[in-house]
Amino acid sequence: MSGWDSWLASLTAGEKTFQEGAIVGHEPGAESVWTATPGGKLANITVAEIKMLVGKDRSPLFSGALTVGGVKCTALRDTLLSEDAKTLDLKTKVYDGQPDTFGISIAKTPNALVICKGQKETHGGVLNKRVSEVAEQLRTAGY
Repeated sequence: MSGWDSWLASLTAGEKTFQEGAIVGHEPGAESVWTATPGGKLANITVAEIKMLVGKDRSPLFSGALTVGGVKCTALRDTLLSEDAKTLDLKTKVYDGQPDTFGISIAKTPNALVICKGQKETHGGVLNKRVSEVAEQLRTAGY
């Protein structure tokens, strides 16, 4: 297990409400997946998606152009670029014959995005709280 895998384990540990997670780097020119739940949709997040998530132009988040790991999403609450909260709450759209939608919460550190996808009907506040806690730990560790 790499060091990043242990951060991922701390994100989803002990929670049956979490389906999968990922930690990705967002520094310009070095956007990449650092760790992700194996086989999950978040493991497929692209450089273009990372750039859209952290970009100054927030309109694509609300125009139907947003995807995360190839899954179309709708932004519910965006404070990712704010000085305080630094979070983004999303809802997936129906995809690949999947009739259910899922919450996704993202928290930002200076170098990384902490992303968590919940189980069906998991309240976004639960996801937001967890990604915020792990993001704060990463900030404290210098990430």
